[in-house]
This record gives sequence, C-alpha cells and structure tokens, in this order.
Amino acid sequence: MCGIALIISGVVIDLSSIFVDATSPKSHQEELVFSVDDLKATLRRRGPDSLGCKKVFLYSNTSTSLQEQELVSVTEDCISTSVNYRVELLFIGATLQLRGLNPIRQPLQDSSINILVYNGEIFGGIHVESDSNDAEVLMRTLGQCCSCNSNREATCLCKGSGRCSVMDVLSAIKGPWALIYWQVI
Repeated sequence: MCGIALIISGVVIDLSSIFVDATSPKSHQEELVFSVDDLKATLRRRGPDSLGCKKVFLYSNTSTSLQEQELVSVTEDCISTSVNYRVELLFIGATLQLRGLNPIRQPLQDSSINILVYNGEIFGGIHVESDSNDAEVLMRTLGQCCSCNSNREATCLCKGSGRCSVMDVLSAIKGPWALIYWQVI
C-alpha cells in the first residue's frame, strides 16, 4: 500500500461550515497543526520503498480572479488580487513496490509536466504486463489523454482522434486505487 498526499498553499478555503457545533450558537474552529515532515513520516510507513515530492507553483500577474484565469478553482469565491499571486501544490508519494522489475519513485512526471501520485493495483481496464509497474503504465495512458473535458467544454475536440479523456481512463480501471493527477492544460 502506498501513501499519497497533496498540500495546497496560498489559497484561502473557508472551512467554517465544517466546524459548526449544532448544539452551540458559537462555532468552534480548531487549527490543525502539522509539519510536512510529520506527513512524510506518516506516509513513509505506508510506502517504505521510496518517498518523493514535487512542487508546482501557479502565478497570476493580473487583477482578475484565479477562477477566471482557470489556473485553479479551489473554492467558489476565488481570491482577487492585483499583485503576483502564488499558489503552491506539493505532491508527496511514498511507494511500496508490488509490481514491476525496477523500483520507481513517486510522484511521476511526464514530458508534458503532468504529475501522478498513485496508490493501488490495476487488475483490468488498462493492460499492465506482469513485469510492469501500474503507476508507470497509468502515467503513460493518462499522458495520452486529451484535456477537453478538463476545460469544461461542452464538446470534446479530440473525439474521432482516438484520444480519450482522463475520466474515460479512470472509469475503465478495475481494482482498488486512489490517485492525485495534475494535468497541464
């Protein structure tokens, strides 16, 4: 079993509705305090063979909201700013190697800078050779996907080209899995 995580920094997310105590008129909010090193140590127990990290930074140089720029949409009400805005995505992957001849280190990154952190086993839907690694095969497959559905477009521009969407690939996978995938659009 692998351990995967994504830490998003630089975005304000209103969690007040989650921490409301129904028996009290006042809301009670606890601040969770942990370090990235604590999280890595916990994930390493799930994936003792390797531990890796990758960072992605998102910037905006305009005064429009992040949602309008389609850089990231974490909440319905994205923050507007007139200065450089930076969002940091930290992908963390701890691997327990169950398949494949060569050890891999997650997160995986392809030539298009798509990032995959994967935990699971593929038993069908995507062909994985007995000497191949599930995560590597999945990364190659996802890297060939179009991004039309990711852009919320009504019609896929890739239809008829033999390319499918990320959602098509994920819907086909048979077996237990969880993943974090960043597709550059």
